[in-house]
Amino acid sequence: MYRAIVQRGYNADDPESTLEIIEKPVPAAARGCVVVHITLRPINPSDLVHIRTGMTARHYSYPVTIGSEGFGIVHSVGEGVSLVEPGQRVVPLIWEEGRIGNGSWQEYVSLKEEMVVPVPDSIFG
Repeated sequence: MYRAIVQRGYNADDPESTLEIIEKPVPAAARGCVVVHITLRPINPSDLVHIRTGMTARHYSYPVTIGSEGFGIVHSVGEGVSLVEPGQRVVPLIWEEGRIGNGSWQEYVSLKEEMVVPVPDSIFG
């Protein structure tokens, strides 16, 4: 199990009151997908726009997990994945996923292989 912050709805008077920490099962890596353990997740101003304006509800159903940016470690890979392997550092291109409620404000996220960018070890010197 892991923790995720979900937005349950919209409240113009108290937007943050709609956020809740829940527990979810760690996803299995489907064919062609990568499960990333998100270790860093900044708060992008666009994330706050979604929470404070109810913008998410215009396109998607609640509950949703907000979060458009992150960094993490590959937890597992599905059949057919060849670009990354477990333990590798990656930047998940989560913007599109965040728009459908599968954002980075959770400890694990499953993405299509082409939606993760390997981060070379040399960056961490």
